[in-house]
Amino acid sequence: MADVIRAFDIGEVWMPVASEGTEVYQEFLDALEAKKCAVKKAVAGDKIVSGDAGYEIDVLGPDSSVQSEDMNDYSVVLRVTYGTTSMLFTGDAPASEIAADNPGRVGVLKAAHHGSKTGITTELARALRPAVVVLSYGEGNDYGHPDQATLDVFASVGAQIYGTAVNGNVTVTSDGKSVTAQTSKDGTVAAGVSAEERRRQEADEIPV
Repeated sequence: MADVIRAFDIGEVWMPVASEGTEVYQEFLDALEAKKCAVKKAVAGDKIVSGDAGYEIDVLGPDSSVQSEDMNDYSVVLRVTYGTTSMLFTGDAPASEIAADNPGRVGVLKAAHHGSKTGITTELARALRPAVVVLSYGEGNDYGHPDQATLDVFASVGAQIYGTAVNGNVTVTSDGKSVTAQTSKDGTVAAGVSAEERRRQEADEIPV
C-alpha cells in the first residue's frame, strides 16, 4: 500500500477503524502522512461517491459493531456501480462477512484474500454470479494462494478467472451495460503450493 500511495495522486484514503502494529502498517501510515492524504473511516452504510457523479461507490463492510481478533474481519468491502454493471472489492474479508453484507449480483468480483478458500463458498458464488473474477496474489507465495477449491467454485458458476501472478495487470472496463477484461499477458490461473507442502515435496525427493 505504501508503494501505491507513493505512485499515485491520491486525495482520500478510506480505511477501517482498526490498526496493526507491524512495520508494514507503519510504513503505510508514514506514506499517508508524507503525501498529506485525507483519511476517512470506512463503515458499512457510507457512500464514497454518489450517483450524481455518474457512478456510485458504497461501503458494504465492515459493520460498525465488529469486534474481532482476526484483522481480516475488518476488511473494507466496496461495491462500485456504473449503469447496470457492478464490481465488488472484498479485501481479505471472510465469505461469511461478505454474505452478511448482502451485495447482490455483481458483474466483477475482486476475489477475497488472494484466492484463499476462506473468501468464498459455493453458496456465496451462486449469489454473486460474477462474470469476471480477479485474484491478486504473488507467484510462488508461501500461503499456497490461490486455493484449488476457490478456483473450482468460481469455475462452477462460469466466471472468467484472472490472476495477477500469471496475467499481470488486469484491467476491467465497463460501458454501463457490460464489462470486459484485458490483461498485460496471457496465462491460466492455477492453484498454488504452500510453503509447508513445498517442504514436504522437497523432502520426498531427497534420496535415502
